[in-house]
Amino acid sequence: DEFAPVRFAAALAIGDLEYSFGAGTVKELFKDEDSNVKLAACYAMVKLGSAKYLEVLRRAIGSSDQTVRANVAFLLGKCGDKEALKLLYWAMQDKDSADRVIYQAAESIAMLGDDRIYPKLWTMLLSVYADVRVCGIRSMGALGTREARNALLSMLDDKVLEVRLAAAEQLGRFRDTTGEPEVLDVFTS
Repeated sequence: DEFAPVRFAAALAIGDLEYSFGAGTVKELFKDEDSNVKLAACYAMVKLGSAKYLEVLRRAIGSSDQTVRANVAFLLGKCGDKEALKLLYWAMQDKDSADRVIYQAAESIAMLGDDRIYPKLWTMLLSVYADVRVCGIRSMGALGTREARNALLSMLDDKVLEVRLAAAEQLGRFRDTTGEPEVLDVFTS
């Protein structure tokens, strides 16, 4: 596809599905002109069993390109690379990191199960920006602790419908149906 985000998503899908028949296609993506597509190819190769590509992802977190940095933070979380926690905290705290890098690093830290990130996630839930609250909600869902579940319950009262729906979705990850009426209301109204 001529659109880089489509190639990026395709590489993620091959990795997520651990679709070994796609390895040849993924290797072709290493020739792509878009750095983000190459990094998605690294992720796919890691998921297909080539751990050596983790090092490529770890090095890329220091990129000055904020989109690359945010995508690498995302990919390190998806890889389940707990050794990347120190790098993710660095990216989150680096003065040069854009907000999207900070929020993605926080979510990836949550994906890796480090509950020290809880206070940062809580501040995201208090943001005046709905998209930041949704990111915080996804992160709390990924963290998966009792405290995270309780924080998600509080988001069912948000004034923005999309935020409430995101909270209901993440509560579903906990097998908690408290947000179900919010979802059903969307279908009946």
